Amino acid sequence: MVKSVLNVEAVKQSRQQGKIEGKIEGKLEGKLEDLLKILAAKKFAKDEIVTKVTHEKDSERLSEWVVAAATLTDYAEFKRVVIGCE
Repeated sequence: MVKSVLNVEAVKQSRQQGKIEGKIEGKLEGKLEDLLKILAAKKFAKDEIVTKVTHEKDSERLSEWVVAAATLTDYAEFKRVVIGCE
């Protein structure tokens, strides 16, 4: 009986962890989508940049790049922001 209760708790915890991870992944995907749309609209979506941003997993860094893409008007400046984050 105790073992089955522990198994139920383990399953609940696993599901909760999966939900949290799913939310985090969804937020990352949303930021990436927004960034790619801005890059395309500003003609900043060069192969090197797209490759770099699509491999990024740091939410804060993606947020910084969204702001930079939205506010900078010069591609070279934006590239320095993104490539300089290595």
